[in-house]
Amino acid sequence: MSTFTTLLQREWMQHRFAWLLLCTLPPLLILAAVLLTPGVRIQPREPLAVLGLSTVLVTSVLMALAWLVLLFQAPGLARRDLQDRSVEFWLSLPTSHAASLAAMLLMHWIVMPWLALAAGFITSQLVGLAAVAVTSGAGAWLDQPWGALLRAELAGLLRLALGSVLAVLWLSPLLLLLMAASARLRRWGVPAVAGALAGGGLVLQQLYGFTGIRDALATLASNAATSVLYALSGHPMLKIEGGRDALAAVHTLPSWLARDAGLALQDLASAPFAGAMVFSAACFALLVQLRRRAAG
Repeated sequence: MSTFTTLLQREWMQHRFAWLLLCTLPPLLILAAVLLTPGVRIQPREPLAVLGLSTVLVTSVLMALAWLVLLFQAPGLARRDLQDRSVEFWLSLPTSHAASLAAMLLMHWIVMPWLALAAGFITSQLVGLAAVAVTSGAGAWLDQPWGALLRAELAGLLRLALGSVLAVLWLSPLLLLLMAASARLRRWGVPAVAGALAGGGLVLQQLYGFTGIRDALATLASNAATSVLYALSGHPMLKIEGGRDALAAVHTLPSWLARDAGLALQDLASAPFAGAMVFSAACFALLVQLRRRAAG
């Protein structure tokens, strides 16, 4: 366990500057835009709605950036330790290839998006204060029902934290396939997988009417999206028109999010999810074998 903790700390020490920059720079830019842009217009102007939407905006931006970084870095992680020869040091601890890969994936696919979530929650409070000051005056910030508002925001934070993990699980077959291809084919791994999935799927559909590849990719993408938010159409925040609507949305949001999380969890008890986990396990095992062979 201490060795695995060391592997986690290694990932943090190597990437902490980039991760912290990702979590602080966008909120600062949004804050500057709110405070310094002449004639800024924020709608709706109801202070409670402004605070809630500020939290949604900042957190969504950071989560989107975190996922872009995750998707961009995933293929290259497979060969990182081999390229800089650090694999020789980590194997001397001793540790297994499976543990090294698991620590890498845990930090990049789970911890980093959670860090972005936490940063979004904290910095959005400053952005909300600035937005309320611009629209209604700083004094209005103190008059809000902070107990109910913080409960709603914490419920949203927990929902997104759960959704982030579920989305990673749904997308793990594709991510691990890209990693395995990159470990074997290096820079040609991603084009090879993209070409095989797109070209192979098109050929099979045109010649034999087989749409399994297209349907599998659509299922993974659809379930990853609903893992984060299952039923956007019924979201209470979309019904805000005035102060009473905003207050009602704040009070009902935690229970709505709990039901939404339950719907996302129900999808795990399905054949597509079981198939995705089996395929992911096979890709992970292949990654371990490729790493072991490359390390000699």
